[in-house]
Amino acid sequence: MKVQAARCGRVLCSLFALSLLATAAQAQNDAAPLGLEEKIFGLSLVWQEANYSFAYFRRLPDLDWDEEYRRAIPRVIATSTNYEYHREIQRFVTLLREGHTNLELRKEDRQRYGGHPAVELEELQRQALVVNTASELSRELPLGSVVTHVDGIRVDESLAAYVFPFMSASTEHSLWRQSIRVMASPA
Repeated sequence: MKVQAARCGRVLCSLFALSLLATAAQAQNDAAPLGLEEKIFGLSLVWQEANYSFAYFRRLPDLDWDEEYRRAIPRVIATSTNYEYHREIQRFVTLLREGHTNLELRKEDRQRYGGHPAVELEELQRQALVVNTASELSRELPLGSVVTHVDGIRVDESLAAYVFPFMSASTEHSLWRQSIRVMASPA
């Protein structure tokens, strides 16, 4: 990853169970993707538990949970790896816009697909501020630097495309804060 800097309740239990189900399946054979029935079953568990237990649907008047479930089915079916599947489940859950309802990726997937440098970022007025780095990066990214681009893409565009769709947050501020931290978090 290239970084440019400018100086200056219950749903959680079901998601955890889904994560354990998928983790157990992956542990048996990490190369074998989940089957069609397992994928649909997992998505259905998440939909059902939220439909039954999620208390804040009234705060989301524009969300048609049933229709979003229908839209998620072909996306889940089309996944070719367990990682892609988990990302689609994450995308589905973030529609609830609730910071405590999410699906964590397995540590192995975060390590395999993360590839983050040893940089710690904090959000400050929707900017990514460098607050800690590995010593070998301290010249390139001194403390107090503001990250403006990631792999040649502006930070706000990179977040919108690659991070926001998978982050559960109830407010814009929380979304930005968590997303900037995740953008540089180690696995």
